[in-house]
Amino acid sequence: MKTKTTFLCLFMLFAISSWGQKSTPNENPTFYNTERSIFLKGTSKTQDVVIKVDDKTERLDLSITGLVSIGEVAIEIYDPKGKKQSNFNIKNQLSLDTENKGAVREDVKGEISKSIIEPQIGNWIVKLIPKDVYANIKIKTQVKL
Repeated sequence: MKTKTTFLCLFMLFAISSWGQKSTPNENPTFYNTERSIFLKGTSKTQDVVIKVDDKTERLDLSITGLVSIGEVAIEIYDPKGKKQSNFNIKNQLSLDTENKGAVREDVKGEISKSIIEPQIGNWIVKLIPKDVYANIKIKTQVKL
């Protein structure tokens, strides 16, 4: 009888202590990384890059880097409902020196990073809006499941 009582007391002690513990979120998360390089050469045509987010996504990280040699590009991020979440512009300020065979050249680099916890499910859009631009745009995406 004493053994049963001791066992019951120990069982209750462990059961009560485990009730107060919170379960931890995904202890072994999975990460998916994608990197896109987009070259814009003398174009003014708007480009949309689609990033699909499903119901398993805990976090979406975006890092967008642009290197502009001529012209300008606007970069906008839209959620699945079409609401603009971020935007920024990269613009070349100096004129290309064609008289001196390119003696003056300016490359402008810009970067935006955005982390979205529990992002909306659906298609996120990164919109590239160039204006007579020569540029290299890199879009890095990391999805945590």
